[in-house]
Amino acid sequence: MWIGHSDRETLTGNGYFDERAHGADDQELRTSAVPAGQPLVAGVVCGSVPGAPASPSKGASAPVPVRPDLPSAAVVSIQRPGAGGRLRRGCEEVFAGTARTRPGDRPLTDPRYTAWRLTGPDGPVVLGAGPSGGFVVPLLPDGTYPLTFTATDPDSGLTATARVSGRVVGCLR
Repeated sequence: MWIGHSDRETLTGNGYFDERAHGADDQELRTSAVPAGQPLVAGVVCGSVPGAPASPSKGASAPVPVRPDLPSAAVVSIQRPGAGGRLRRGCEEVFAGTARTRPGDRPLTDPRYTAWRLTGPDGPVVLGAGPSGGFVVPLLPDGTYPLTFTATDPDSGLTATARVSGRVVGCLR
C-alpha cells in the first residue's frame, strides 16, 4: 500500500495498492504487528447524489480528509553528539538521547526498545542500545555519516527516530 502526496507527519493523501510508487513524494506503508487490544479503524466513502443540479457546477470541491485518532509515536531526540560532532574511529564515544512515550510522556529506558546506528558506505552499523552509553565508533573512513537514535513505544509498537550527522575522524591514543 502506498500513500500518494503525503508527508511523514500527517500521512494524508491518496492511498493505493501497487507494486511501486507513482510519484517522487509517495511513501510505502510497511506492515507491523498490531498490539493486542489495539482497535483497527478503516473507512471508505462512496456515494452519489440523485437528481439534477440546481445551478451549473463550478467543478468538484476537494474532499475533506478524515483521520481517525491514532496513537502517535514516541518522541525522540539526540543530545550527544551534537550535529557535526567528531566521532573518533576505534575509540569509545559517549552517546546520549531521550525517548518518551506518547501519550503518557513516560521515559523509554529499556535498551530493548532503543538502538543507535551509524550509517556508513556499506549500510547501517549498530553501535549499541539504551538512551545513553559509551559505544565504540566503527572503523569507517574519514567522512560525515548519519547517526540515528531509534525508539519503539512498547505499548503502541510505533517507532520514532532522531538523526544527526557525525564526522568520523582518526583516534589518537
